[in-house]
Amino acid sequence: MNSFYPLKIIAKHICNIAKELDIPVAWGGNWKMRDYPHFELDLLKWKMPVGHSYQ
Repeated sequence: MNSFYPLKIIAKHICNIAKELDIPVAWGGNWKMRDYPHFELDLLKWKMPVGHSYQ
C-alpha cells in the first residue's frame, strides 16, 4: 500500500457523492500531474443553481 491509498478511497467516496448530487468535481488524482489531495469544481461542466447569481 502506498501513502496515497487513503486519499484514493476518500476521493472515490467524494466523487460518487458528487455524482449523486449532480455536482461536477475534478480530482487531482485523475490528472497527468497527479495532485491527490486536490479537489475542485469542474467549471466547464458546472451550472449556476437556479435563483443564484455571481455577485
